[in-house]
Amino acid sequence: MAIGITEQLAIHTVNVRYEDIPPEAIEKAKDCILDQIGVELIGSTLEWNKIAYRYGRRHGSPGARRSTTQLG
Repeated sequence: MAIGITEQLAIHTVNVRYEDIPPEAIEKAKDCILDQIGVELIGSTLEWNKIAYRYGRRHGSPGARRSTTQLG
């Protein structure tokens, strides 16, 4: 039986080593991560996100101390 694309991707991901990743890809990944953090920080200050945060705190899972993790 042939394995599916998800399993192929999982096998590849498990077997890739840092040294196998081209330096350009590593730099691009770092840039993307920094960009995402910036988006999350600015997003956390916007009113419509504050509404979502309040909703999440109010309607969190019972027994979960009404805490939520939300990103920008």
